[in-house]
Amino acid sequence: MRWLRAPLLHFLGLGALIYALDVRGQRPEASPAPRVPREIVVTADQVRQLREDYTRETGLPVTAADEAALVARAVDEELLYREALAHGLDRGDRSVAWRLVEKMEFLGGGSAAGAGESPAERAARLEAARALGLERDDVVIRRMLVEKMRLVVKQAASAEEPTEAALRDYWERHRERWVQPATVAFWHVFVSRETHGPALAEDARRLLAALRAEESAPRAAVGRGDGFPLGPHVRAQSPRQLATSFGPEFAAAVMRLEPGAWRGPLASAYGLHLVWVESRQPEATAPLEAVRSKLLRGLQAERQQQRVEELLRRLRREYVVRVERPRGAQS
Repeated sequence: MRWLRAPLLHFLGLGALIYALDVRGQRPEASPAPRVPREIVVTADQVRQLREDYTRETGLPVTAADEAALVARAVDEELLYREALAHGLDRGDRSVAWRLVEKMEFLGGGSAAGAGESPAERAARLEAARALGLERDDVVIRRMLVEKMRLVVKQAASAEEPTEAALRDYWERHRERWVQPATVAFWHVFVSRETHGPALAEDARRLLAALRAEESAPRAAVGRGDGFPLGPHVRAQSPRQLATSFGPEFAAAVMRLEPGAWRGPLASAYGLHLVWVESRQPEATAPLEAVRSKLLRGLQAERQQQRVEELLRRLRREYVVRVERPRGAQS
């Protein structure tokens, strides 16, 4: 083996190595092969089924906008389903495993799923179901995995502790949610339409004049009117609450009255009312501290949904979506 130690051979070998490195350095590097986007095909039969399901559930015809929304939602679910499979969320899921074992039992007969089976037998049945691809066409498993994928993404967002700045920003952006409506509390003397008939308006005016002349206190004055189902004293209520009990016109009118005097008559569906406003509170926005728990829940839900949307946007860039239109479908 003396030739291995020969200086000339060493020199030639080193020269060849240098030449090879030099040639490689001059040769332009091959650019990586372009990534071929994966494909999702929404078949004409699937589009037709989406349209039929929508009409059956809503009783409405499907517009072009409705169809586009239905297809987009179906594509999103397919993306989440494939991502769940890519992350192995179907593996180790007891619900998915149970469903697959049940399907194998149905196809192959024998004992009920899990009845008297050893762990090895159950595992073999499960792997056989996976080998047959029984999970791919199972609507129940698909829905479970789509929801599981959503939950995984949302849990990651929930782990982030919101800052005070984020809470305040959310409070500002959704200020209308924290608005406390204006309220009014009042006493009223009721003049029944059923009792007074054609004399209703005149009787109400005379009674109002008497209450003002006598400067009657509200608690004592209510006894001079007719009985009212909801009572003579109304605690602080919003216009919406008042509209439910007295009607929208009455609610709007009573909200405009100044406190501390007999006013009216105001009409409702039942008759006329002589009203003494006890107190009135203007509309106000609840301070941040008063709604902190609601802010935390709302911000967390918003972040969770944002994470799901971010994932879907990324996945849409990785796929080519092709939609086949049913024959005779309106464009």
